[in-house]
Amino acid sequence: MLRRWLVLAISLAALPLQAAEIEENEPLVMRLIFEDCLGYIRHGRTPFEGLATRPASREAIAELPSRAPDREKAVELLSPRYVAAWGRDGQTRHA
Repeated sequence: MLRRWLVLAISLAALPLQAAEIEENEPLVMRLIFEDCLGYIRHGRTPFEGLATRPASREAIAELPSRAPDREKAVELLSPRYVAAWGRDGQTRHA
């Protein structure tokens, strides 16, 4: 179950919402996966602290899976290209 939600989180973070140049940044990707997503799922730590975020647009929220928790609280992560949502679904945390 954890693996499925981790894949969902990574997929959501990688979905392009508009055309933009792709920058390779392996340290940032590793931080997002292991510190932010897994840190939230396993330990409840607030993800993406210290990174540039702002509320996601309605269009971006509409692109998220309907089962994504707290979709309405989604944020743009670093740019409009990446959108992140996290929250609880029953007894489980999802990022």
